[in-house]
Amino acid sequence: MTGRAVADDGATTAALTSPCTRVCRIDGASGLCAGCGRTLDEIARWRAMDEAERLRVCAQLPGRMADAASRAAPRQASDPSVSTISTQSVPLPRG
Repeated sequence: MTGRAVADDGATTAALTSPCTRVCRIDGASGLCAGCGRTLDEIARWRAMDEAERLRVCAQLPGRMADAASRAAPRQASDPSVSTISTQSVPLPRG
């Protein structure tokens, strides 16, 4: 998720790129993207966020994804017809 950027003074700094995995489906129950774990608000505001806010969001993503997976597991176990997290297709901005 990090890339390299060149500052105005020529110094190279780490720049946080988007955690988007191009699996853009919002889970209706959690409100999270099934691919990256961000909310619609976080996806929409990503480019306007400062580095600290992006880092804060990224630090939360593994826990969010684990929570979403653990909530989906009981549904799948009780209903064999459920094979993935229930999602609805929503066009999302890239970034």
